[in-house]
Amino acid sequence: MKKTISIKGGPPVEIDLDDLALHEAIALEDETGWTMKEMAQELQAQRMKAIAALVYLILKFRLHEDLTYEDLITGRYPISLRKDIVIDDGEPEPAEGGGEEPVPSGDAAEASPSP
Repeated sequence: MKKTISIKGGPPVEIDLDDLALHEAIALEDETGWTMKEMAQELQAQRMKAIAALVYLILKFRLHEDLTYEDLITGRYPISLRKDIVIDDGEPEPAEGGGEEPVPSGDAAEASPSP
């Protein structure tokens, strides 16, 4: 399960829960008691502690912030879900405007007569 996350306007960071480093997986299990599989299930269910764990992994190990998981869940390191976290699941956004057909490319586009 890959996610790209930006926290507090910082750079986007990609994390793949199916391919965590050993020390990250151990930290996840130590802090939450969850295996990586359980973490993925908790994220699918949109559990707030799972989102906090994901943010913890990124801040601690990818952005090298000096904090603990407890800092996040107790508010010592405040995070606004609406303002501070942008998550891209890699899934395309639904098209606006009622689902217009995509413009063909290549030979098909050239062969189409103009109105």
